Amino acid sequence: MTKEARTAWVEGFAAGELDKYGCPYRPGTVEAKAWEAGWGQGRLKRSGKPCRDRPLPSEVDEPPAEA
Repeated sequence: MTKEARTAWVEGFAAGELDKYGCPYRPGTVEAKAWEAGWGQGRLKRSGKPCRDRPLPSEVDEPPAEA
């Protein structure tokens, strides 16, 4: 888990709770993926549905390097 991706997930979660759109990270990056995953969980919380308050490892890990 990268610190930057974890931070992005938390930022996305907060944005989802506040119903704010617009990922600030470049598309396709680990941070963008984490932000979007966090945003989805924040939206669930905003709507009163069950959600996770922390990311799954797969949402914040670096993809494996290609050989």
